[in-house]
Amino acid sequence: MQQREITQLNISELDVAKKSRLLVVGDDPNQLRFYLHGLSKQYYCQFARTAHDAINYARQFPQPDLIILDVVMPDLGGFEICRLLKDDQVTANIPVIFASGAEDAESKARGFELGCVDCITKPVLVPEMNARISTHLKLQRQAHMLASLTYVDPLTQIPNRRQYNETMQREWSRSIRYAQSIAMLLIDIDFFKQFNGFYGHGVGDD
Repeated sequence: MQQREITQLNISELDVAKKSRLLVVGDDPNQLRFYLHGLSKQYYCQFARTAHDAINYARQFPQPDLIILDVVMPDLGGFEICRLLKDDQVTANIPVIFASGAEDAESKARGFELGCVDCITKPVLVPEMNARISTHLKLQRQAHMLASLTYVDPLTQIPNRRQYNETMQREWSRSIRYAQSIAMLLIDIDFFKQFNGFYGHGVGDD
C-alpha cells in the first residue's frame, strides 16, 4: 500500500511539472470553484483570496506562469495589486489577466496602462478563458526564448554577465529588504588562459 501511494504521488508530481502554473486571485468562493473546475485539468492552479497572499504566492518559486486577477477585492483592489506586482522586479514579468464585471473602456484602459496583458469580462466562459490563457502563455514562452539569446551564453548555456548583474542587483535588494545574508560561490579554472594559448580556443571551447 505504501509503495502504491508513493508511485501515485510521483505520477501526480510529474503531471504538475508538465502543466503551466496559474495563480488565481479573487475573494468570491463560487468564482474560485468555477476556475478550479474549468482550469485545473489543464493547468496547475493556486488560489489567493487576499492581496497579501497574492503577492506572496507570486514571489514564491516556482513562480506562476500567469496570474488571473479579479479587479474587485476586499482589502486591496486588483489595480493596486497589479501595480505592486509590476513595480517588483521579482514579479514584474508575470503576465496578468484582469477579470472584471465592468465592461467600460476606461476600466480596461486602466488595466492595460498598469501592465496587464488582457482583460476578460465576467461571467467568464471557460473556452474563452482557456483560449486567452493559452495565447498569453505561448507569447510568454516566446519572450523567454528571445531573452535567452540576450542572457544565456551560447557556448556553455549558462547565464552570462548581463544576467549575473541583474540577478545580483535583485538578490542584493532582497537581502537588504529582509535583513538577510547573501552568499556567493566563485568557480575558476586554473591556468585556462595558458591552456587556450597552447591548445587553441577551439579545444578550450570543447
